[in-house]
Amino acid sequence: MPHTPCPQPVRTRRRAVITLACAGLLLIPTAQFYRAHRAKPAGLPASSPPVPVPVPAAETLAAAAFAGGPAETRPDSAARAGVDASNFYKNAFVLCAALTDEEKKMFRQPLEEADADQAAALFKKIQPILELLRQAAEADYCEWGLGPLDFETPLPHLAKAQEIARLTQWSASYRFPSDPQGALADLAAQTRLGDHLAESVIGWLVQTSMEAGAIKVVRQNAGVLGAAESAQAREFFQASSVEENVAHAFAAESRGVAAMGKKFAALSPEARMKLFQMNGGMSEEDRDPSLEKKFADTAFVTAEFQNLEQLERQLTAAMLWPEAQFQAWWKNVESGLPEHPLAQISLPVLVGMRTRLQRSQVERTMLSAGLTLLHSGPEQLAQFRDPVSGAAFAYVAKPDGFELRSTFKAGGKPVTMSFTQPK
Repeated sequence: MPHTPCPQPVRTRRRAVITLACAGLLLIPTAQFYRAHRAKPAGLPASSPPVPVPVPAAETLAAAAFAGGPAETRPDSAARAGVDASNFYKNAFVLCAALTDEEKKMFRQPLEEADADQAAALFKKIQPILELLRQAAEADYCEWGLGPLDFETPLPHLAKAQEIARLTQWSASYRFPSDPQGALADLAAQTRLGDHLAESVIGWLVQTSMEAGAIKVVRQNAGVLGAAESAQAREFFQASSVEENVAHAFAAESRGVAAMGKKFAALSPEARMKLFQMNGGMSEEDRDPSLEKKFADTAFVTAEFQNLEQLERQLTAAMLWPEAQFQAWWKNVESGLPEHPLAQISLPVLVGMRTRLQRSQVERTMLSAGLTLLHSGPEQLAQFRDPVSGAAFAYVAKPDGFELRSTFKAGGKPVTMSFTQPK
């Protein structure tokens, strides 16, 4: 199949100069949160009755989470009607940060390696965090309270959310053997968190990472799922918002480019020239005076940003096109990139992220196929197709189960997924 382009190495001094000027501006995606009410996903797996746990006051911990930050980064809970999920998340962040280093380390290790008593104690201790995530999943909207954002706005909640994801996946793994419904509920709450992060390209990548982790946990525990629970898990992943959110994230990226273009063009020629000089850590021989002169020209800068914005708007739609259509579009765009140095260094980075989208699609379909085959036999494989190539998945029998293989490659290797038959 055609290879989706990935970021190319910087081969010329010209590219080195552009990288210096734009790395902090264009490769740190903006996080413009749209304000419209987001509908809550239907069919979240119901957990067994949660253990009653004390949940700290939202306003107290939310303030602590943002203590010391500028006023504009603090949440404004009165700005909208309804319940704001971010207050629950910020509380969860504080509780998670209070865990010891040893406890956090447990989330990064296979559950089988954990001491049983320590694991039981940790599972009990993190229940308030999980209860906050469940409450957040039922909230009306999520407003992180970061104020107007651009490419230079810090997004500290993303790293905190990744820590919460590790915790949630560990909890789900712990629960699966005795409480599959509760484990699926944990993963559902994590999924809603991922959905609330995906208003920027970086946030969307975090969402896909969370989804990949959830898929791995379900696959590893597929043998304990009954037929009804397997069907529930399939429906759960089929309702993924990754495709929907990639359009929002890349649309925000193009809007960010437009805003940055205006800001960049408003600088004096002297200020723009400084971006191409030695204070960026480049040697004298790496400099390209002719390109520096071009970027001192306001008209050139304006045209470059306008071109990049237009291309990114096209990419927003093209991300979801069929492979052949996308490759035809990209080939045409790529041929014109040498004329536009800003797009030449920036656009391939974003185009390369389409591989993450495709892998997400393939992994979800493979999981659905594997869960079906566990309960209905390998003859059911014919109903599933690789969503990228349309080809059938290869089935490889194993002593304890089977492996599915896709024609789609990530990192140069075909995507595979192994399943163990229930004992």
